[in-house]
Amino acid sequence: MRRDSGRTCPLSLRLMLTLGVGLAGAHAPSASAQIITEYPIPSADTYPADIVVGPDGNLWFTEQGANSIGRIQPDGSIDEFPVSSCCGPPLMITAGPDGYLWFTVFTADDAPGRIGRVSINGVATEFQLPGMTGPSFGITSGPDGNLWLTEGPSNKVARITPNLVVTEFPVPTADSSPSGITAGPDGNLWFTELFGNRIGRITPSGAITEFEVPTADSQPSGIAAGPDGNLWFTESAKIGRITTNGSISEFLSDLDLPSEITAGQDGNLWFTEFFANRVWRLTIDGVGTPYSVPTPNSSPLAIASYPDGAIWFTEYDRNKIGRIQTPGVSSILPSSGPASGGTAVVVVGTLFQPGATLTIGGEAAANIVVSSPEEIDAATPALSPGTLNTVVVTNPDEGGTGDLAQGFFADFLDVPQGDIFHGYVEKIFRRGITAGCGQGDFCRNVPVYRAPMAVFLLKAEHGAGYVPPACTGIFADLVCPGNFADWVEQLHAEGITGGCGGGNYCPSDKVTRAQMSAFLLKTKHGPSHVPPPCTGIFDDVECPSLFADWIEELYAEGITGGCSIDPPLYCPGSFSTRGQMAVFLVKTFNLP
Repeated sequence: MRRDSGRTCPLSLRLMLTLGVGLAGAHAPSASAQIITEYPIPSADTYPADIVVGPDGNLWFTEQGANSIGRIQPDGSIDEFPVSSCCGPPLMITAGPDGYLWFTVFTADDAPGRIGRVSINGVATEFQLPGMTGPSFGITSGPDGNLWLTEGPSNKVARITPNLVVTEFPVPTADSSPSGITAGPDGNLWFTELFGNRIGRITPSGAITEFEVPTADSQPSGIAAGPDGNLWFTESAKIGRITTNGSISEFLSDLDLPSEITAGQDGNLWFTEFFANRVWRLTIDGVGTPYSVPTPNSSPLAIASYPDGAIWFTEYDRNKIGRIQTPGVSSILPSSGPASGGTAVVVVGTLFQPGATLTIGGEAAANIVVSSPEEIDAATPALSPGTLNTVVVTNPDEGGTGDLAQGFFADFLDVPQGDIFHGYVEKIFRRGITAGCGQGDFCRNVPVYRAPMAVFLLKAEHGAGYVPPACTGIFADLVCPGNFADWVEQLHAEGITGGCGGGNYCPSDKVTRAQMSAFLLKTKHGPSHVPPPCTGIFDDVECPSLFADWIEELYAEGITGGCSIDPPLYCPGSFSTRGQMAVFLVKTFNLP
């Protein structure tokens, strides 16, 4: 295992193993450092390594040189707490499931493994782990309530229960040196294999699957769950992304040892570039923006995202903790307006600078006034009708950008501001339930047909990303495969419809308001739901009758008020329009 001959303290993560290996390359211009603040650590030569947000709202970091655990508050105040000096300095740190901060202890490869715990009051305790040897280069809290860590020299991943029962799982690829580890969005743990050139996935029960990284000798190290539902990791000169199915993509190139990576509150990834003295912001599309650390040769290493949007990082060689704050966009008011533009809006956020620019949907806004660091007043540009548009604030002099993805809705041409259906249409559009009917229109007055109704209902129930199973050809009048066949058959599988009789579904039939009451309530409450008996609320709905119970429950749940108040009518034989459908969906499924 390589060590840096110029230091007495061991480096963490891949740096212990790769320092001294030159990684030169061309780089894009860095953004200015005016949004970075640095906080010196009181003790000298501490070599701050890992950093994490603690359960107390402060940030906690390991100090290898000082053999201490540090705590930094959001205002930059730093405290240090010593740990045992018997066996080695603290290395990696994580917030445990029990309210403590847990850290690994660096030891010799063949020495008994150790782990430490520190309370939010700074009281540290260390434990020897039976059966384990050598240092751990990664530790995280698992979805199963246990701690998980990697054992690089032993080529294992270990699970540690709250009462310190250790179970080790050998990594299949020999001498792969597992390094970083994180909890994935799929309920498994994901880890990097530094020398195995692989990404590993381990279930809570210990079953390991490995996925090879395309670039040879890439030395994957840091890993984090991204805001897009994938895992992102650092390589020796690139950034990698792996889906939960094991598909790997790589981004950027010629980086100078990217080290640790984290998901920011802004929907981007953030990582440190050790040798180039930079911190990067990376979009989920792989577009990177670098920010130079003010202090030269500070060697940014570990990185953490704070709930207020700030990014904190350790400066290993300059004894500092850094904080980077880019502009943040939290809202735009109003959130919708005519596609023709000219709507007066207020953009709310943080760290806006005088001279900042504003774009909506990639088009420059007009009449921009930065009234404060938290507010920009402007007028919207012309946009395509029926679209969601990202709001982007860019500070001058490379002072950073902030964005609100899909923040502003450009109205459909046939559902303008003030239309009775506007708010409901905007909500189902933002939820991805519908994209309109084309040419910038929503077709508010067009009847709802039975085939597309299946899509509306299932997306409202399961979410915009839901994909039904492939059709098998249940209904004689529905082409399989076809545009709506999968959706219609899933609606049947969930017991919401049995078709229209005779083995048919009648996909082109219009849906009446009476039929809609049963479709909505069965989707919401389940196929076995039985509504209360009717009492005769509406003058035009015979009680009892086929749909009377369903119609009156729809009324009782506040989903409909009928089609007339005086006299009280429901219009059961009228066809439901797309505009009415928007109201029904929002109220039935409480869509925000």
